[in-house]
Amino acid sequence: MRTTFFALLLVSSCGNRDLNKENSNIFEKNPFSCLGSLESTPGPESRNIQPATNFQSYFKAESEIAGIARLYERNENGKLIDQSIMTVGDTTLNSNRFITGNSQGERAKSSDFQFIYSPEDSRFKEASVFSNAESTAEWFKQAGFSWPEEKIGLEVFARLHGAENNALYTPSYNGGVAAIRIGQGDGLILKNLLTDRDVVMHELGHHILYQTITNISGDSLTIHEGIADIFVMLRNEDPCLGKSICVESSSTCVTNACLRTADNSLNWEVDGPGLQSRPHRASQILSGFFWDLLTKYNIPKSDILKLLVETLNKTQSGPSMSMFMTTLQEADQSIFEGKYNDQIKIAQEARGFR
Repeated sequence: MRTTFFALLLVSSCGNRDLNKENSNIFEKNPFSCLGSLESTPGPESRNIQPATNFQSYFKAESEIAGIARLYERNENGKLIDQSIMTVGDTTLNSNRFITGNSQGERAKSSDFQFIYSPEDSRFKEASVFSNAESTAEWFKQAGFSWPEEKIGLEVFARLHGAENNALYTPSYNGGVAAIRIGQGDGLILKNLLTDRDVVMHELGHHILYQTITNISGDSLTIHEGIADIFVMLRNEDPCLGKSICVESSSTCVTNACLRTADNSLNWEVDGPGLQSRPHRASQILSGFFWDLLTKYNIPKSDILKLLVETLNKTQSGPSMSMFMTTLQEADQSIFEGKYNDQIKIAQEARGFR
């Protein structure tokens, strides 16, 4: 049995362990353990996430009621906006796609469905994650991606591997449900994880990808991270991921402003071998390739998204990078009759994807 965990900073898997017998009082059918911190591999003594909200009992389709939530536009560098949301009407942040859990205290509740809080209020951050998740789900659907018909738990103020500087997606497991857990950032390594839209969108990107790419190791893991990043970058039309979450001088971010960036000159043949143990850093080669298609080879964003949709529809469960690139060319032939064949091949060669 193998369970996969996707983190904003590090991905680890549990291997062959009977997770239902470990921490059963916390994890029940949906275990959340084996998370590594930042760029290291966890030891047996540090394989727990706490507290873990159990979302098991909440999942059923219901009619929805319109409401409003206040949040920052993309991140704390933007203005405050009031965004329309839909909930099932139980006074909490609970829709047919998402439900929140607040590890710091009581969940946000509103009898008139107006989730309007000051940015200092913990409920503001809960409403931000929920609203950003809802708008992201709509973005994926409008872009043509298939949105799985299942509800996702959103836990805020989570402590992942005992720390606050990460975000984690876990697919549905053994009859349980998919969930995203986000720490707030300790202000020393990372910050603003709960209010920056890029964070929850990156994790939801894994949710989209996991419908196809389920064998997560080697190149497939790098593909997961790179495509989850480029989704965010294409939506924002910005190569910088996590613009508000980096703390100056933190070694976690590749620049003072970006957790990762597609605006780079990394090459798969030259740089890839040295980054095999760091899939998030290696993934910048793939996100950089797609960013090149947009900015250097003038393929419209809408067509890049169509290529990604078709590539994921055609790809195998555990593709190598070479297989993924071949499938991308096949997708171009399938939907555009090879219109972008030359640009794709030139961009692939420039990035060392041969």
